[in-house]
Amino acid sequence: MFRLLTQRPHELIEPSIKDESPVPGWILIWSLILIKLFIGGAILFFFNAEESLVFVIGTHWMAPAAIVALLLPLGLFWGRLWRMRLRREELQRAEWHVEKSSRR
Repeated sequence: MFRLLTQRPHELIEPSIKDESPVPGWILIWSLILIKLFIGGAILFFFNAEESLVFVIGTHWMAPAAIVALLLPLGLFWGRLWRMRLRREELQRAEWHVEKSSRR
């Protein structure tokens, strides 16, 4: 009995990593984008001058590049998946000699 009270359960020492989802990562990315847009908009709103526009462009120029860098692999993946599904459908139609489906 004393040994059971002094030993820690295995789950506390090595937690399982089975329930990982990409949602927390996307929440972080979108919150950073929204904060960047809010700060740029606040600077332009409170300091309405040409210098403030130059400042916002100078300090926020990397944000669109980061957005493109984050979304480009996802777009490439979905584009390739779409092309492969179309090709698969063509091959199935050619193999079974059926007409094109009307659900699209």
